[in-house]
Amino acid sequence: MKSSADRNKQLLSVSPDALISLFEIDLSPFQGNFINIPGQDAVNLTVYRFTSMENGTNPIVWRGNSYQPMPISFEDVEQKSQGSLPRPKLSMANPEGIFSKIVYYNEDFLNCKVTRHRVFARFLDPENFQNRNLNEENANPFGYGDQNAGFPEDVFYINKKVS
Repeated sequence: MKSSADRNKQLLSVSPDALISLFEIDLSPFQGNFINIPGQDAVNLTVYRFTSMENGTNPIVWRGNSYQPMPISFEDVEQKSQGSLPRPKLSMANPEGIFSKIVYYNEDFLNCKVTRHRVFARFLDPENFQNRNLNEENANPFGYGDQNAGFPEDVFYINKKVS
């Protein structure tokens, strides 16, 4: 598989690219309750995508999905072969009060799935490189984007909300 070979080559490089973490919260357990949230489109809230990285003033695009930049902290993530399971903590901003509205109308985020994607900057979609004074319009300075060159997904479920 060329994608994993490219990813591994970048991982072992002396000067690897930036490793981008992209997050998704699957809000589909609450989909029916979004109808009641004033000013929110239920169709657009099935999955909320975000990242701590910025691309100028644009969202980061990978696999055709846009990830909105916002302040987040993701800590206590471990991969152990024995002992207790890790209990990662995700702290995030509340843009336009959207998360407060979700909690208010649905009581909590319990059991929502959080997926973390990790990918090197060189494998992002070409849209991320627009207007960057490059030789060609929309050209990736690293060669090409690769939708399959990301690391395996990390999947977590929300079991507690702390304000």
